[in-house]
Amino acid sequence: MTKEDIYEALCDIAEDMLTTPEELLSFLAAQSEQIGQKQRETLPPEVSGYLSNAKAEKKQHRAELKAAEEEKGLKEQIKAFKEVYPEVGAEEIPETVFADMQKGIPLVYAYAYYLAAGDGESRYAEDVNKQNARMAMPPVNEADENGELTMDEVEAMPPAAVKKNYPRILKSIGKWRL
Repeated sequence: MTKEDIYEALCDIAEDMLTTPEELLSFLAAQSEQIGQKQRETLPPEVSGYLSNAKAEKKQHRAELKAAEEEKGLKEQIKAFKEVYPEVGAEEIPETVFADMQKGIPLVYAYAYYLAAGDGESRYAEDVNKQNARMAMPPVNEADENGELTMDEVEAMPPAAVKKNYPRILKSIGKWRL
């Protein structure tokens, strides 16, 4: 049975008993404690103490395992996040993303939702603009209006620049090797 199956069964039982799952669990925990207490009363004091200590250690061990499991899961989420968003530092992740994580949404998906919702739109636009600026041809030197242009420079020009530099382009075409 999965945790979801167990929870659904618990909800069904609670509904049949006209109570909430929380109240049913509280009742079962109290009943279990009462039964355990009655059983320990029939045992010698040193055995009863030993059982009480063992139960406390078992509870402590479960808590430690749960904390270790949560820490491992968080490390895995951080690793996955760094693979998908290597340029994003921890200080750049907004609080809304962490709030979504507390609701059970994995970090990568919570951040993707943040971006998709438009909250990270300006950051995305800045990143795209930086990348395009690195890959773009250098601008044509507009100060030298009589200089020759290369074929690559003309091909990289937007239509408005072609129109503005048309006489220079015509002069430059004769020197291109086609």
